[in-house]
Amino acid sequence: MKKNNRHGFTYIEILMAAAIMSSIGLMILVNYSRQRPTRELASTKLRIVAVLREAATYSASQTEGAVWGVHFDAVVATSSFFGIFPNAYDASNIRQFNPLPRSLRFDTSNFTAGAKEITFQKINGKANASTTVRIYILADPTRSSTIRISSSGLISS
Repeated sequence: MKKNNRHGFTYIEILMAAAIMSSIGLMILVNYSRQRPTRELASTKLRIVAVLREAATYSASQTEGAVWGVHFDAVVATSSFFGIFPNAYDASNIRQFNPLPRSLRFDTSNFTAGAKEITFQKINGKANASTTVRIYILADPTRSSTIRISSSGLISS
């Protein structure tokens, strides 16, 4: 009587395991790529709020004796940005340049000529006007986030 002493896996078993692992990897990759714009939207909203609060704090504390503000630029949609500036906006005096991720866009319905500036008064840090800034996901404009700035200087998202 012969004994069969084969050990290991057959070629078919190895192929099946590889196919299952590839399928799981593909599902993870697809799920991750779908979530990326949502994560970018959330992190960009937090960054905009932080920059607005920083500008209000600089104005209230009279840093450099200047009025501080935030400039939002969507003149060229593919290179939109926002940044903090002292005194009057000029492209040369942006202190923090923050490009908008490529998957996001500003809602320019309340922008003037593709741009918007929000400045804060010295000492009290109040905004020059009540306004909103809306950002949305380019692939799905219904998924958006709105930041509200009240004339009292309150910034909420």
